[in-house]
Amino acid sequence: MYVTEMHRMQPHVLRLNRSEEETVSAINTMKINFVEELRLDLYRHWTIYDSLCNSCYTACKFKVWSLKGHKNLLEFLADMGLPLVQCKQRFSAMDVQFRENFRSWIDRSAAKFGLDNMAYGSFSAQIGYKIKLSAADMLLSTTALIENPEKSTEEAFLQALDALSWSNVTKILAGIETAKLQQAAIKTHVRNFIDTHQVVCTGPFVYAYVEEGTPNMKYFSRPLTLCKLARFLREAWISSNKRARDYPFILSAPVDLEKGTCLVAGVPCQTEETRRSEFRKAFTQAADRTQANASFDCFDNCVFEMQMEDRGKFFDALTALCTV
Repeated sequence: MYVTEMHRMQPHVLRLNRSEEETVSAINTMKINFVEELRLDLYRHWTIYDSLCNSCYTACKFKVWSLKGHKNLLEFLADMGLPLVQCKQRFSAMDVQFRENFRSWIDRSAAKFGLDNMAYGSFSAQIGYKIKLSAADMLLSTTALIENPEKSTEEAFLQALDALSWSNVTKILAGIETAKLQQAAIKTHVRNFIDTHQVVCTGPFVYAYVEEGTPNMKYFSRPLTLCKLARFLREAWISSNKRARDYPFILSAPVDLEKGTCLVAGVPCQTEETRRSEFRKAFTQAADRTQANASFDCFDNCVFEMQMEDRGKFFDALTALCTV
């Protein structure tokens, strides 16, 4: 589906891009290009080391939360010929030879370390000689802005809306900085869940709770960020438990301690990605059976809010439904 939609965007790219004659005299013209994007979150605006450690794909492939996994990551960098001191500098501050050869080096070494799907088709945009942004950069930036825990819902939405315009590059970059903090918090929580064995398999599904008072809990009171944590944690769990790919994953986090509410996010198993509607149906049926005070008003069908006091009986009912 992704590839189909990507090809559908190609005519719009041609329509929006100006001819070479026009761009000669239009330094501020936006140029959109098809690119093979790396599965490294925000690496152009971060350090290579941090991006490798905090991106779901590479973090789970290397299992960076373990000593062996971190050692393998360092071996990967050495195999590419990238000094660690360069990898821990902001990408734009790296020596030119390392920055310009990074892409070819990572393509050369990826297969040796099991990174078979290191790149995917995407788009990038650039205005004149200004900063270059990929579609993934924009997605992560606007998501971070719209779920900024320091802003009201209305203010966060308006900031994210403003960031969609190239005239507000500073807001896009501010969103990228927030996204980096969110991504680092997600990886830290994944490591904590794995180290403390807080992921539980209860028969028909796997679940975990974000405990009250957890550092950076503010990020996970938002649906999109909680879903990102759920997907990251699920991939990390699967990397050590291959059978887990056949189980749906459910993650819950506190939202409002005064009101006693929490968010619940569900991720279907990899063999049932097309059955998200059935997952939502199971959630609503479990809530109805237990008469739980639940609110299904999120855009994502598999995310909802409920009272924490109802969570136990809700999961019992969900277990019974999924076992049938």
